[in-house]
Amino acid sequence: MGIDPSLRNSGVACLNWNSETNEIWVTNCAVLRTPAKIKGLDAIYYMINEIKKFCERPGIMDCDHAIIEFPAAFYNPKFSAGTMSPLSGIAGAAYTLLNDFEDNPKAELVYPTVWNKRKNKQKTSQIITQLVGEVADWHFDEPVKNPKLFEHVIDAVGMCYYVLERDLL
Repeated sequence: MGIDPSLRNSGVACLNWNSETNEIWVTNCAVLRTPAKIKGLDAIYYMINEIKKFCERPGIMDCDHAIIEFPAAFYNPKFSAGTMSPLSGIAGAAYTLLNDFEDNPKAELVYPTVWNKRKNKQKTSQIITQLVGEVADWHFDEPVKNPKLFEHVIDAVGMCYYVLERDLL
């Protein structure tokens, strides 16, 4: 499962792989949204709670791996810590929610520049849809009304594919 955390719109998706047939497909897609009227720490709490509720859905905690994007810009002086700190908090909370600390850790934090190798959103989208099909064919738990929000889910799938390719293919 991949999570593209954000204060307002977080994309989540599960990438499935059949090692015998080498078939790859996408399930459990969703865009978790924080209402615009919720601000500050309440927005952070809200998104963390949305991720927690998503993790409680059937089959989600059965995923072998959980990949969470961690904002690399947090360490870049060109970016505002006021923007990056909430994202870091949400990513850290997701990591804690998804990790199995008693066995092998299944959650992993990745920097955006590592998994997407500095590709822009359009190029990333092209690559991911070539690998696993069109977004319209993916299984979404709830309909997404604004197609612009698909970019968050595409990123979540991209992170999953990065780890699948790195570790298993």
